[in-house]
Amino acid sequence: MDEALGWSLYYQDLPAVTARVETRFHKPIAVGARLIVKAWVVKQRRRLFEAHAEIRVDGPEATLLAQADATMCLIGQRIEFEASSNGKEPNRVSV
Repeated sequence: MDEALGWSLYYQDLPAVTARVETRFHKPIAVGARLIVKAWVVKQRRRLFEAHAEIRVDGPEATLLAQADATMCLIGQRIEFEASSNGKEPNRVSV
């Protein structure tokens, strides 16, 4: 579910990492079972997003097997490192 939570933001061009996740398992998941995994954003507060994910059986009943609530933190699209010119100062990082 953590992967689905990340993709729910990434597909909106919002790269983020998981800051906190709380998972609840309701029923055992059989090996080889066909599943549906869904995740979506619930709300946004500045760089933090609240998101929810579910795993359900792929079938008419769509039984809920597990769910997760997460806080996702938006990250910069790229990180640049700038080496110091004299070798004495620390490197600079831009996000």
